[in-house]
Amino acid sequence: MGFVVTSFAQNDNVKGTLLYKLSELVEWKSDGPTKIGVYKNDQIFNVLNTIASFGGSNINIKVVKLTNKSEATSCNMVFVGKNSDLSSELGDFAKGKTLFVTDDQSTANGDINLVSKEGRLAYEVNKTLITSRGLSASKNLYALAAKVK
Repeated sequence: MGFVVTSFAQNDNVKGTLLYKLSELVEWKSDGPTKIGVYKNDQIFNVLNTIASFGGSNINIKVVKLTNKSEATSCNMVFVGKNSDLSSELGDFAKGKTLFVTDDQSTANGDINLVSKEGRLAYEVNKTLITSRGLSASKNLYALAAKVK
């Protein structure tokens, strides 16, 4: 079944909120705030920054705007938007501890890929990639996914 959002709500606010919720479903192996990087997408960056400023969550997040791919490895999680030059280069980060979320269905190279299923926002999870990064995820991450590879 998976987690879905109706098509009229498919916008950056919903995607940003979903990214934040997804970050709560992963056990991060670092001290301090969970660092979420946003690569070349100001709208998602602004949404996540607004959410982070309210607090009141199970996790403390810090949102950073990434301008080049070398900055990605300093983050726990990185969002890579559609048509990003980084989408095609995610294989370069295969051995890192950074979780990559993509919004580009044409590549589907991320650990988690935001997708449209029957006009609804959903996500697919590559459990093999997540495990290979040494990360642990909640059963809910997999249970709510539209597809688990």
